Amino acid sequence: MLKPGTAATARKLREAASVGQGIVEPDAKHCSSVHGQAEVQCRDAREPSLKQKRNVRLLAGLNKVAAPDVEKMSFDEAERFIGKHWKAWMEHEEL
Repeated sequence: MLKPGTAATARKLREAASVGQGIVEPDAKHCSSVHGQAEVQCRDAREPSLKQKRNVRLLAGLNKVAAPDVEKMSFDEAERFIGKHWKAWMEHEEL
């Protein structure tokens, strides 16, 4: 159960409100690091995360579509691509 007045409650309420409008607001995030590589400065929360980048490439491959240049995408553009192609993959039927 969410406690009124907490950051988690506020975030959940924002997420619930934005889902109905098709809008996802990025929360502040920690910096993702790639194993074996040097640490990098945190990017703007409006830019795609490392997880989003991986999911865009994965779903493009699974659905056999050209992967977009994720580096040129915004957080929201990456979310829309992932949502659309996740749905397509889940509705995919083997012949």
